[in-house]
Amino acid sequence: EKFLKSTVEDVYASICDKGGYTYTSDSGIDIQIMYFANMEINTGKIYDIIDEMEEDGKHCICLIMDYIKKMDSIFNHRGDETVRMTYVARELKSLAEFYNIPVITAQQINRSGNATIDAAMRDGKQDLIRYIGNSDIGGAWGVIEESDWVALIGLERSIKSGQMYLSIKNTKNRSGKDNTISDYFNHPFCEENELRLETDLEKEHPVSI
Repeated sequence: EKFLKSTVEDVYASICDKGGYTYTSDSGIDIQIMYFANMEINTGKIYDIIDEMEEDGKHCICLIMDYIKKMDSIFNHRGDETVRMTYVARELKSLAEFYNIPVITAQQINRSGNATIDAAMRDGKQDLIRYIGNSDIGGAWGVIEESDWVALIGLERSIKSGQMYLSIKNTKNRSGKDNTISDYFNHPFCEENELRLETDLEKEHPVSI
Protein backbone atom coordinates (compact mmCIF):
# COMPACT_ATOMS: atom_id res chain seq x y z
CA GLU A 1 0.00 0.00 0.00
CA LYS A 2 2.83 2.39 0.84
CA PHE A 3 4.48 1.64 -2.51
CA LEU A 4 1.26 2.29 -4.43
CA LYS A 5 1.02 5.74 -2.83
CA SER A 6 4.63 6.59 -3.66
CA THR A 7 5.34 9.28 -6.19
CA VAL A 8 8.05 9.17 -8.84
CA GLU A 9 10.06 11.50 -6.59
CA ASP A 10 9.67 9.05 -3.67
CA VAL A 11 10.97 6.16 -5.76
CA TYR A 12 13.90 8.20 -7.04
CA ALA A 13 14.78 9.30 -3.49
CA SER A 14 14.62 5.70 -2.29
CA ILE A 15 17.01 4.55 -5.02
CA CYS A 16 19.46 7.33 -4.23
CA ASP A 17 19.19 7.53 -0.44
CA LYS A 18 18.36 3.97 0.67
CA GLY A 19 19.98 2.24 -2.27
CA GLY A 20 23.09 4.37 -2.17
CA TYR A 21 23.03 5.14 -5.89
CA THR A 22 24.02 8.69 -6.75
CA TYR A 23 23.73 10.33 -10.13
CA THR A 24 25.19 13.73 -10.89
CA SER A 25 25.84 15.86 -13.92
CA ASP A 26 29.54 15.27 -13.33
CA SER A 27 29.18 11.48 -13.61
CA GLY A 28 27.65 11.83 -17.06
CA ILE A 29 24.86 9.32 -16.36
CA ASP A 30 21.44 9.70 -14.78
CA ILE A 31 18.22 7.77 -14.37
CA GLN A 32 14.88 9.21 -15.40
CA ILE A 33 11.72 7.64 -13.97
CA MET A 34 8.27 8.14 -15.51
CA TYR A 35 4.94 6.76 -14.32
CA PHE A 36 2.02 5.90 -16.57
CA ALA A 37 -1.22 4.21 -15.57
CA ASN A 38 -2.30 0.88 -17.03
CA MET A 39 -2.66 1.12 -20.83
CA GLU A 40 -2.14 4.88 -20.69
CA ILE A 41 0.55 4.87 -23.38
CA ASN A 42 1.49 2.75 -26.37
CA THR A 43 4.87 1.90 -27.84
CA GLY A 44 4.72 4.88 -30.20
CA LYS A 45 4.79 7.25 -27.23
CA ILE A 46 8.18 5.87 -26.19
CA TYR A 47 9.68 7.10 -29.47
CA ASP A 48 8.35 10.57 -28.64
CA ILE A 49 9.81 10.45 -25.12
CA ILE A 50 13.27 9.38 -26.31
CA ASP A 51 13.27 11.99 -29.10
CA GLU A 52 12.28 14.72 -26.62
CA MET A 53 15.14 13.67 -24.35
CA GLU A 54 17.54 13.93 -27.28
CA GLU A 55 16.28 17.46 -27.96
CA ASP A 56 17.06 18.30 -24.31
CA GLY A 57 20.62 17.03 -24.75
CA LYS A 58 20.02 13.67 -23.03
CA HIS A 59 21.00 10.49 -24.86
CA CYS A 60 19.01 7.38 -23.92
CA ILE A 61 21.32 4.39 -23.40
CA CYS A 62 18.79 1.91 -21.97
CA LEU A 63 15.02 1.56 -21.57
CA ILE A 64 13.60 -0.40 -18.65
CA MET A 65 9.84 -0.90 -18.63
CA ASP A 66 7.85 -2.59 -15.89
CA TYR A 67 5.96 -4.33 -17.17
CA ILE A 68 4.98 -5.33 -20.73
CA LYS A 69 1.39 -6.28 -19.88
CA LYS A 70 0.62 -2.66 -18.94
CA MET A 71 1.51 -1.21 -22.37
CA ASP A 72 -0.71 -0.83 -25.43
CA SER A 73 0.21 -1.50 -29.06
CA ILE A 74 0.03 0.96 -31.92
CA PHE A 75 -1.87 -1.70 -33.89
CA ASN A 76 -5.49 -2.79 -33.50
CA HIS A 77 -5.55 -5.96 -31.40
CA ARG A 78 -9.37 -5.99 -31.03
CA GLY A 79 -9.09 -6.36 -27.26
CA ASP A 80 -7.20 -9.66 -27.47
CA GLU A 81 -4.52 -9.52 -24.75
CA THR A 82 -2.38 -12.26 -26.27
CA VAL A 83 -2.30 -10.50 -29.64
CA ARG A 84 -1.62 -7.13 -27.99
CA MET A 85 1.34 -8.42 -26.00
CA THR A 86 2.82 -10.08 -29.08
CA TYR A 87 2.49 -6.80 -30.99
CA VAL A 88 4.07 -4.86 -28.12
CA ALA A 89 7.01 -7.29 -27.97
CA ARG A 90 7.65 -6.86 -31.70
CA GLU A 91 7.37 -3.08 -31.46
CA LEU A 92 9.78 -2.90 -28.52
CA LYS A 93 12.27 -5.04 -30.43
CA SER A 94 12.01 -2.64 -33.38
CA LEU A 95 12.55 0.28 -31.01
CA ALA A 96 15.68 -1.39 -29.58
CA GLU A 97 17.07 -1.86 -33.09
CA PHE A 98 16.14 1.68 -34.17
CA TYR A 99 17.92 3.38 -31.26
CA ASN A 100 20.53 0.64 -30.81
CA ILE A 101 19.77 0.33 -27.10
CA PRO A 102 18.81 -2.54 -24.81
CA VAL A 103 15.11 -2.67 -23.94
CA ILE A 104 14.42 -4.55 -20.71
CA THR A 105 10.94 -5.47 -19.57
CA ALA A 106 9.20 -8.04 -17.40
CA GLN A 107 6.11 -10.12 -16.98
CA GLN A 108 4.93 -12.42 -14.23
CA ILE A 109 4.89 -16.20 -14.09
CA ASN A 110 1.53 -17.94 -14.51
CA ARG A 111 -0.53 -19.97 -12.04
CA SER A 112 1.25 -23.18 -12.98
CA GLY A 113 4.62 -21.62 -12.24
CA ASN A 114 3.42 -20.23 -8.92
CA ALA A 115 2.01 -23.63 -7.96
CA THR A 116 5.36 -25.29 -8.75
CA ILE A 117 7.25 -22.80 -6.59
CA ASP A 118 4.72 -23.09 -3.74
CA ALA A 119 5.09 -26.88 -3.77
CA ALA A 120 8.91 -26.62 -3.69
CA MET A 121 8.70 -24.20 -0.75
CA ARG A 122 6.40 -26.54 1.16
CA ASP A 123 8.97 -29.30 0.64
CA GLY A 124 11.67 -27.07 2.13
CA LYS A 125 13.56 -26.77 -1.15
CA GLN A 126 15.71 -23.86 -2.29
CA ASP A 127 16.87 -22.63 -5.70
CA LEU A 128 13.18 -22.31 -6.50
CA ILE A 129 13.66 -20.67 -9.90
CA ARG A 130 15.29 -23.90 -11.11
CA TYR A 131 11.92 -25.66 -11.00
CA ILE A 132 10.20 -23.47 -13.62
CA GLY A 133 10.82 -22.59 -17.27
CA ASN A 134 9.58 -20.46 -20.16
CA SER A 135 6.26 -22.32 -20.28
CA ASP A 136 5.52 -20.92 -16.81
CA ILE A 137 5.81 -17.30 -17.94
CA GLY A 138 2.44 -15.55 -18.13
CA GLY A 139 0.97 -13.77 -21.15
CA ALA A 140 1.74 -14.42 -24.80
CA TRP A 141 4.31 -16.90 -26.08
CA GLY A 142 5.07 -14.34 -28.78
CA VAL A 143 6.86 -12.27 -26.15
CA ILE A 144 9.34 -15.11 -25.61
CA GLU A 145 9.76 -15.63 -29.35
CA GLU A 146 10.56 -11.96 -29.98
CA SER A 147 13.00 -11.65 -27.08
CA ASP A 148 16.74 -12.00 -27.67
CA TRP A 149 17.50 -12.88 -24.05
CA VAL A 150 15.15 -14.26 -21.40
CA ALA A 151 15.72 -14.99 -17.75
CA LEU A 152 13.57 -16.03 -14.83
CA ILE A 153 14.37 -13.99 -11.73
CA GLY A 154 13.25 -14.12 -8.13
CA LEU A 155 14.15 -13.13 -4.60
CA GLU A 156 15.12 -15.91 -2.24
CA ARG A 157 16.45 -15.92 1.30
CA SER A 158 18.89 -18.65 2.25
CA ILE A 159 17.37 -20.96 4.84
CA LYS A 160 20.78 -21.64 6.34
CA SER A 161 22.35 -18.16 6.46
CA GLY A 162 19.40 -15.78 6.14
CA GLN A 163 21.20 -14.01 3.28
CA MET A 164 18.92 -12.49 0.62
CA TYR A 165 19.76 -13.39 -2.99
CA LEU A 166 18.60 -12.42 -6.46
CA SER A 167 18.26 -15.72 -8.33
CA ILE A 168 18.67 -15.64 -12.13
CA LYS A 169 18.01 -18.50 -14.56
CA ASN A 170 18.79 -17.79 -18.22
CA THR A 171 16.30 -19.63 -20.45
CA LYS A 172 17.01 -18.07 -23.86
CA ASN A 173 20.04 -16.48 -25.46
CA ARG A 174 19.75 -15.74 -29.17
CA SER A 175 23.51 -15.17 -29.45
CA GLY A 176 24.12 -18.78 -28.42
CA LYS A 177 25.02 -20.58 -25.21
CA ASP A 178 28.37 -19.71 -23.65
CA ASN A 179 29.64 -22.78 -21.81
CA THR A 180 32.00 -20.61 -19.73
CA ILE A 181 29.04 -18.81 -18.13
CA SER A 182 26.55 -20.45 -15.77
CA ASP A 183 22.92 -20.26 -16.86
CA TYR A 184 21.80 -20.20 -13.21
CA PHE A 185 23.26 -18.27 -10.28
CA ASN A 186 22.34 -16.43 -7.09
CA HIS A 187 23.71 -12.95 -6.44
CA PRO A 188 23.66 -11.65 -2.85
CA PHE A 189 22.21 -8.38 -1.62
CA CYS A 190 24.23 -6.27 0.80
CA GLU A 191 23.60 -7.48 4.33
CA GLU A 192 23.34 -3.92 5.65
CA ASN A 193 21.12 -2.71 2.80
CA GLU A 194 18.90 -5.22 1.01
CA LEU A 195 17.89 -2.66 -1.60
CA ARG A 196 21.38 -2.88 -3.06
CA LEU A 197 23.14 -5.84 -4.68
CA GLU A 198 26.63 -6.77 -3.48
CA THR A 199 29.35 -5.70 -5.89
CA ASP A 200 32.28 -7.85 -6.88
CA LEU A 201 33.99 -5.21 -9.00
CA GLU A 202 37.77 -5.51 -8.62
CA LYS A 203 37.36 -8.51 -6.31
CA GLU A 204 39.42 -11.61 -6.94
CA HIS A 205 36.37 -13.87 -7.23
CA PRO A 206 32.68 -13.30 -8.10
CA VAL A 207 30.34 -13.07 -5.12
CA SER A 208 27.58 -14.93 -6.97
CA ILE A 209 27.01 -18.60 -6.18
